[in-house]
Amino acid sequence: MADGPNISDIRFVGPVSGRYNLLNESTSEPGPVYACRTHSLSPQIVAIAAPVIGSRGQGVTLLLDHIGFLKGTIRHTGTGTFQVEIAATPTARAKQASRIDWLKRHRLRQTADKRAAARKLPRRPATEFYVGGDAHNGFVVDYSETGAGISAKVRPPLGTAIEIGDLPAVVVRHMDVGFAVQFGAGLALDSIESHLGQRRGAPAA
Repeated sequence: MADGPNISDIRFVGPVSGRYNLLNESTSEPGPVYACRTHSLSPQIVAIAAPVIGSRGQGVTLLLDHIGFLKGTIRHTGTGTFQVEIAATPTARAKQASRIDWLKRHRLRQTADKRAAARKLPRRPATEFYVGGDAHNGFVVDYSETGAGISAKVRPPLGTAIEIGDLPAVVVRHMDVGFAVQFGAGLALDSIESHLGQRRGAPAA
């Protein structure tokens, strides 16, 4: 008699925030930490949006909210995304399945964290930010009316004036996954995401 859903049938489609390391292909040592967000999640495969994309077959370690630590290899890459094939023992995979099933049932109920409740996750986290005349790819971790968290290869010094999309901002804090900025002007929360996604030379949405 089955005690629960079949592991192969368990899948959560939606955003789960986390962080990841790409492992050095020669030494297997972990590289820098970046933020990420899932598109979909199963005990076998995780599809994530991420600021830095590895190569097929490269090792990855993931730490996802509500799920925990995962390890695997990249099996497919796309623009701003990649899929990780999870390596786990049967016991560990069963635990992962249980946690994913919980997410599916509870739909990531909002926590009581007031700061988290005041911030939003962008539908499309990929962005471009500009330091002087140089453009860099970035990943918007979250945002509010006053600022945003950014994950990227480049980490500008504190106090640096930058533009994220077409929003002027100043770097005010460094984080383990990137940096935080404060916007130069107040904007309505529901209009910020369209500005974050703008790229120089692209028509306004």
